[in-house]
Amino acid sequence: MTARSRWVMAFMCDCCQCAHAAPIARKGDAPVELEKFAKEIRRKCGADIFSGKSGNGKAAIAMGGIRSDNEPTLKSKAWKDACERHNIDETHSVPC
Repeated sequence: MTARSRWVMAFMCDCCQCAHAAPIARKGDAPVELEKFAKEIRRKCGADIFSGKSGNGKAAIAMGGIRSDNEPTLKSKAWKDACERHNIDETHSVPC
């Protein structure tokens, strides 16, 4: 039996307009979904940031950054570690 999903992580690529949504059971699962999406979008765009090879002619850059709100999970050590592992620059919205 799997845990019931109460949350959804949604991603959108500004370049190719690829959208992805993944149900998650806990907010703490967000870093795992970020990593899955980074791998998926890089594969679709032909970028391999870890080998330095690129099929997209853009110096192996696909998903170079992510912008999120100030949800504590999206500022956690696990989130920062996932961004670092995948060379993703992170920014957060400014609270009103």
